[in-house]
Amino acid sequence: MLNTGNLFFFLTLLLAGLLMTACSNSPQSAQKKIDKIAQDMKAELPKILDRDTKLVKVYTAELELVSEYELVNYDPTGTENQKIKNKVELYLKMQVCPEIKEELLGMGISSRYIYKGNDGQVLVNRLISPGDC
Repeated sequence: MLNTGNLFFFLTLLLAGLLMTACSNSPQSAQKKIDKIAQDMKAELPKILDRDTKLVKVYTAELELVSEYELVNYDPTGTENQKIKNKVELYLKMQVCPEIKEELLGMGISSRYIYKGNDGQVLVNRLISPGDC
C-alpha cells in the first residue's frame, strides 16, 4: 500500500511546477497557478502511482488543489479498513504535509486529498491548509 517512492516523486514534480510558476503571491495569481497545474496533470490521468494507488482526478476549488485517488486493491468487506485509513492519514501527515508546507501552503493554497476504495466509497477526505503543517 502506498509506494512512497513513486508517490513522493509525483508530488515533487507537482511542487516543482508550483515553484517554477511562482511570480506573485496574490490570490488570483495563486489560483491561476493551481488551475494550470491541475489542467496539465489531467492530461496524464488516470495515473498508476503504485500497485495499490491510482490518481484518477485533479481539479481546483477556491485556492484549493484537489487530488482524488483510488485504492485499487481495496476490499470493502475486509477487516483492515481502519488500518488502511490510518496508514493514509499517517502518510499525509508525515510525508506530504512537510513537503507542501513551504511550496504550496506558503502561497495560501490548501490541498485536499480524497482516497476512495475501488467501490467508490470515500475512505479519507483530508484538507491540508496553511498553518496545518
